[in-house]
Amino acid sequence: MSSKFNIPNGIMYNAYFILWKDANYVEEFYKKRLESYLYNYSHEKSTKDDHLKDGKLYFSGVTKDGIEITENDFIHYEITRLNLIPEHLLDFDGKKRVDFYRQFLQKKLFSILLGNTKPLPQPEIDLKGKFIDETWFKIGLTFATGQAQRLYEEYKDKRGHFTKVATKLGFKSTDRPYFSQTIHNSTVDNKNLYSDPDKLEKIYTYCQVRNITVCSDFLSQLSSK
Repeated sequence: MSSKFNIPNGIMYNAYFILWKDANYVEEFYKKRLESYLYNYSHEKSTKDDHLKDGKLYFSGVTKDGIEITENDFIHYEITRLNLIPEHLLDFDGKKRVDFYRQFLQKKLFSILLGNTKPLPQPEIDLKGKFIDETWFKIGLTFATGQAQRLYEEYKDKRGHFTKVATKLGFKSTDRPYFSQTIHNSTVDNKNLYSDPDKLEKIYTYCQVRNITVCSDFLSQLSSK
């Protein structure tokens, strides 16, 4: 049996390229990671309560000492992270993706050195905030953190286990289908969160900018879409 990782296996590789679509969307992928980087490392940023008001996460783009966080900083950070991926364990497609993105970053860095750059993103990440109040999103967060899966394992041998999972997590008993359909993941349905790549990406992006640790089960579902 080969020891190489098949896409999307390999924890470091998988986590790094979780929002990757294909080479045609490399600029979009880059911008999403840049915005998350600026938010995560800014000293001043919006709180959860602020976010609930208008659906946007704001960040200052400077450190606590008032030093600007630059795109140059981000690219060096990205290349360092990229170099930590064990390429010898990747399959051919995985290696090509890593090489492609590394070259893309190097070209970006070269453009900065030549002074040929565009303005950094505005200091906000728009998560289209209305959806964060919706039931599917709140339940999706419990799958992202692994809470739903852990409770399912605890109650799966008991009668009415999906209802117990829903109510234990603070949801209505009528929300049970979200848990049963998502965990079984056997049909494409509005209440099977794992069958909807758009919802999974929204949940993951929210977790990323809020520094919420995402469990491996959720990552594997997201990366398989």
